[in-house]
Amino acid sequence: MSELSQQTQRLIQRYQLRHQSIQPKEGVATIHVDEVASRVAAFYEKIREVVDWKEEHLMRRAAIIRKLKQRFLELELRNFSVETAKIAESLVSELIRGGHLPNDRIEETKILEVQKIIRKYIFILKNIPEAKKKQRLQFYSWILEVAACEVEESFYPFIEERSLINYMFELIKERIKLNEGVIKIGGVSE
Repeated sequence: MSELSQQTQRLIQRYQLRHQSIQPKEGVATIHVDEVASRVAAFYEKIREVVDWKEEHLMRRAAIIRKLKQRFLELELRNFSVETAKIAESLVSELIRGGHLPNDRIEETKILEVQKIIRKYIFILKNIPEAKKKQRLQFYSWILEVAACEVEESFYPFIEERSLINYMFELIKERIKLNEGVIKIGGVSE
């Protein structure tokens, strides 16, 4: 049997690390939501998926954006004076109830991580300079989408995808030979 390349060994190692990272740790408190409420919410989310057919991660991100919009609208109406811990906890619980995150598998420490993310984007929204209504709305929507991406990545860091991309890059890099002077800053010269 042939020996595995160093890149392949690294890829396998990263996949193993990812698999280990998603296993529940003993003695660590996890978030639990009511099973009945979870099934009703998951059913509702499945209906939404049928209507808005998208890949799983896009559905999860859309749900996060939807829930962040609700929370941030409440915050804006209260002049951003609501405690972010409650927002983070309810957001995570609703994502679990909706079937976007696994029940009894998410560590309670994730709430603090999500709270930190939310706090950062609240700070940005509180301190944006005055702008026209349309520009402000576009910026607000964009910020919510970026926040949703960061929240999603805190639960699913896309380790497999990045590992595979790095693996492919390393393999291709070994096989492609460039003449001197072909690469320059700002692009490829002719």
